[in-house]
Amino acid sequence: MDEKKNNLNVGTSISPYAVVATIAALLALALGYYLYRSLSSETAYGELVIATGPETGTYHALGQALQNVLERSGRFQRVLVRSTDGSYENMRLIQEKAGVDLAFVQADASPSTHARLLTTLYDEVLHVLVRRELADAVHSIYDLEGLRVSLGAEGSGTRALARTLIEHLGIEPAEDVIATPTQASDALRNGYLDAIFILAALPSNLVHTLTEDDAVRFVSIGSIDGEGDEAAALELIIPGVERLVIPRAAYRRLPDRAVSTVSVSASLVAGEELDEELAHEVTETVFGYRAGEAGLEGRELTVARQIREAYQIMQRHIREEMTLVRNRRERAPSQT
Repeated sequence: MDEKKNNLNVGTSISPYAVVATIAALLALALGYYLYRSLSSETAYGELVIATGPETGTYHALGQALQNVLERSGRFQRVLVRSTDGSYENMRLIQEKAGVDLAFVQADASPSTHARLLTTLYDEVLHVLVRRELADAVHSIYDLEGLRVSLGAEGSGTRALARTLIEHLGIEPAEDVIATPTQASDALRNGYLDAIFILAALPSNLVHTLTEDDAVRFVSIGSIDGEGDEAAALELIIPGVERLVIPRAAYRRLPDRAVSTVSVSASLVAGEELDEELAHEVTETVFGYRAGEAGLEGRELTVARQIREAYQIMQRHIREEMTLVRNRRERAPSQT
């Protein structure tokens, strides 16, 4: 009976050589799987495409800065920046899976079932500007009735927001010229346009140039001390919109008084097919390289300083500005 057991190797220990061989085989399988994942990931994401906005806009400049930082990381073989008309075109490209991996969009852009929010970035402020020569004739947003205006470029978030604004308030311009911010600014300078809408980070380089040349005046949407005004209405009817105050002298000597307006958050989204690890790496890069000449800020893109890790709406700044106004009025002597 014992002899049969020995012949069958029943009850005997496993050979050390067999253990080593088994471990080696498992390590080889694990290494092969790791190499396969690494190679397949590099093949799928050797090229990363970022949809931005017009070439003269902040989205495009920020996209180029992100391109430089990501390429220096060595994680991607190539990062491409795709100029577009703006938020709504970008979201359409994501929705249609039209070769775009990342996109800059406004918080009020039409949602997409194929988009994932990576992070909010900074607040974009709606600037409503009129030619300086019309300053005495345009006292409120309603005075744009019958004027030649530009609500923004086709497919841009600026145009979508401005269009909703004038339609809700029942304002009918004499002409609505579809133009990029730069084109609209030039047309305003030469007198072809009476008013333009620019949605940009505060302060805006384009608006700064117009104010430096004394070419424009600001139009208020509602009143900075009015809790139930037009800005509050827009905040109510347009998801993602917040009322905001442009402080007096935000652009050096202009505006000459605080201006009531609205803002939306700029966001970075990704297509749903983007690998989770890569999505995390892109987000980490945005936060890790915000400031400094080697980061997103570079030499001129100061808006990168406004990128925040926590979503903090601008309502706090609005309340602070309104509190200051009320305090000044309470301290002022009575006019009666």
